[in-house]
Amino acid sequence: MPVSGPDRIKDILGKEGVGSQGLTLVRYVPNLSAPKQLGHVFNAQNNNRVLEFIDHTQPGLDPLFTSSLVKEWYYFPIQ
Repeated sequence: MPVSGPDRIKDILGKEGVGSQGLTLVRYVPNLSAPKQLGHVFNAQNNNRVLEFIDHTQPGLDPLFTSSLVKEWYYFPIQ
Protein backbone atom coordinates (compact mmCIF):
# COMPACT_ATOMS: atom_id res chain seq x y z
CA MET A 1 0.00 0.00 0.00
CA PRO A 2 1.31 3.49 -0.71
CA VAL A 3 2.34 5.44 2.40
CA SER A 4 3.56 8.97 2.97
CA GLY A 5 6.94 7.92 4.40
CA PRO A 6 8.77 6.23 7.26
CA ASP A 7 6.75 7.99 9.96
CA ARG A 8 3.55 6.45 8.62
CA ILE A 9 5.18 3.01 8.60
CA LYS A 10 6.24 3.52 12.22
CA ASP A 11 2.64 4.46 13.07
CA ILE A 12 1.37 1.25 11.48
CA LEU A 13 3.96 -0.91 13.27
CA GLY A 14 3.19 0.77 16.58
CA LYS A 15 -0.54 0.12 16.20
CA GLU A 16 -0.02 -3.50 15.09
CA GLY A 17 2.08 -4.17 18.20
CA VAL A 18 5.17 -6.09 19.22
CA GLY A 19 6.25 -8.63 16.62
CA SER A 20 4.59 -6.88 13.69
CA GLN A 21 6.65 -6.63 10.54
CA GLY A 22 6.49 -5.84 6.88
CA LEU A 23 8.37 -5.02 3.73
CA THR A 24 9.11 -1.47 2.70
CA LEU A 25 9.60 -0.65 -0.97
CA VAL A 26 10.98 2.69 -2.03
CA ARG A 27 11.40 4.23 -5.46
CA TYR A 28 14.23 6.73 -5.41
CA VAL A 29 16.57 8.77 -7.56
CA PRO A 30 20.17 7.79 -6.70
CA ASN A 31 21.53 11.19 -7.71
CA LEU A 32 20.13 14.33 -9.22
CA SER A 33 22.34 14.18 -12.30
CA ALA A 34 20.80 10.82 -13.31
CA PRO A 35 17.05 11.12 -12.64
CA LYS A 36 16.26 7.48 -13.52
CA GLN A 37 14.31 6.00 -10.60
CA LEU A 38 15.47 2.82 -8.90
CA GLY A 39 13.71 0.61 -6.37
CA HIS A 40 14.85 -1.00 -3.14
CA VAL A 41 13.18 -3.24 -0.56
CA PHE A 42 13.98 -3.53 3.12
CA ASN A 43 12.33 -4.86 6.27
CA ALA A 44 10.41 -2.90 8.89
CA GLN A 45 9.62 -4.41 12.28
CA ASN A 46 8.36 -3.74 15.78
CA ASN A 47 11.02 -5.50 17.82
CA ASN A 48 9.84 -5.33 21.43
CA ARG A 49 8.47 -1.78 20.89
CA VAL A 50 11.62 -0.66 19.04
CA LEU A 51 10.58 0.26 15.49
CA GLU A 52 13.37 -0.70 13.12
CA PHE A 53 14.14 -0.53 9.43
CA ILE A 54 16.61 -3.26 8.45
CA ASP A 55 18.38 -3.70 5.14
CA HIS A 56 19.81 -7.22 4.94
CA THR A 57 21.59 -6.45 1.66
CA GLN A 58 23.73 -3.77 3.34
CA PRO A 59 24.08 -4.74 7.03
CA GLY A 60 24.93 -1.89 9.36
CA LEU A 61 23.64 0.76 6.97
CA ASP A 62 20.50 2.69 7.90
CA PRO A 63 18.13 2.04 4.98
CA LEU A 64 16.66 5.51 5.39
CA PHE A 65 19.97 7.01 4.23
CA THR A 66 18.32 7.86 0.92
CA SER A 67 15.11 9.26 2.38
CA SER A 68 15.71 12.70 0.87
CA LEU A 69 15.96 11.05 -2.56
CA VAL A 70 12.90 8.81 -2.15
CA LYS A 71 9.99 9.69 -4.42
CA GLU A 72 7.54 6.92 -3.44
CA TRP A 73 7.07 4.77 -0.32
CA TYR A 74 5.11 1.49 -0.10
CA TYR A 75 4.52 -0.78 2.90
CA PHE A 76 3.37 -4.40 2.81
CA PRO A 77 2.50 -5.93 6.21
CA ILE A 78 3.50 -9.54 6.81
CA GLN A 79 1.16 -11.68 8.88
